[in-house]
Amino acid sequence: MIWIMSDITNLVLACVICNKYNRSNKKTDLLSHEIPDIPFDKIGADIAHERRKDYLVIVDYFSRWVEVTKLKWKTAQELIKKCKKIFARLGIPSVLIVDNMPFNSHKFKLFAKEWGIEIINTSPNYPVSNGLAEKYVGIIKKMIKKCSETNNDIEDYLLNYRNTPLVNMGLSPANLLQSRILRTKLPIKDIQNKKISININKKMKENQLNQKKYFDKKGTIKEVAFEEKEKIWLQDKLNKTWSEATVIKKLKWPRCYLVRDSRGRELRRNIIFMRKRKTVSLEFEEEEVKGDEDVISKKVRTSERTKKKPDRLVYYE
Repeated sequence: MIWIMSDITNLVLACVICNKYNRSNKKTDLLSHEIPDIPFDKIGADIAHERRKDYLVIVDYFSRWVEVTKLKWKTAQELIKKCKKIFARLGIPSVLIVDNMPFNSHKFKLFAKEWGIEIINTSPNYPVSNGLAEKYVGIIKKMIKKCSETNNDIEDYLLNYRNTPLVNMGLSPANLLQSRILRTKLPIKDIQNKKISININKKMKENQLNQKKYFDKKGTIKEVAFEEKEKIWLQDKLNKTWSEATVIKKLKWPRCYLVRDSRGRELRRNIIFMRKRKTVSLEFEEEEVKGDEDVISKKVRTSERTKKKPDRLVYYE
């Protein structure tokens, strides 16, 4: 009976229709970004759309300092213009983590090369890999909504945010980026600058490990590795269905592969959209029947353990 259930399981796992409408993969364990040693050396950027307007949001991975600027057009030329103004004030970062278009355009790549910036594009259809920028897009959207109802400028909210201590850190973005407390409309008893501890980077890593600890408790699975030319199932982000695909190679970015889908397109995909493909494996143990070489019978595999009746039945024998 056990081998029958095993064969049925294999048959279902190899069924094309069953796999096409299978559920999505579970989340893998949290893979955190490396914390930089100095402010504004590694930043994340994204575009926020709110109230029919687009905003460029840039956040520093070290200090959590956030910059917001309104975009007239959602083009590479407009993004370059805004980035130059921000970098002229805060310095040129070494690493810029962004989504794909329009940051993946030839014009923006050329700008990054001229300014000595390494661009890391996140996995297509997987914004979680740029989670910090996505988080601050949500924060900025809330600020914009509040501004529309209170008739205040977003600069007022940004000033107060930049001066507010971060959770579990005791220091504000202004402390970490500029080593000072910004003067605001709020009365401050002691405006003396707080000294930044030399162990601030160690404290950030401890917070990061705690985040990973609690995230991994939520039913995550271990990372799955794929080989070149391996046949897999690939999920469509829009309709959530799975189709056949082939792995071409592993890319330099974490958990990313170059795959060829059923239509021959070469796509970059995160392993969250990839699944191992199983084939049907129905095996039987065969033996010849004595006296008839042409007849083959299938030997049923049974349990070899000793069968013992319960003690309560011994009395009735």
